[in-house]
Amino acid sequence: MAIDKNKNDRVSLTIEKELKEQCKELAELESRSLNSFIINAIKEYIKNNHKE
Repeated sequence: MAIDKNKNDRVSLTIEKELKEQCKELAELESRSLNSFIINAIKEYIKNNHKE
């Protein structure tokens, strides 16, 4: 899938190796890429904790 540079930005993220492995395992269970899993987790966090 092509990245739309007008819609998406890249960010550098540093996380603990153990947390990365946990995210990778959970992503595989959901048939997602690690990137997709992290994006979904952030969106869910915002939706559940920052209602306008």
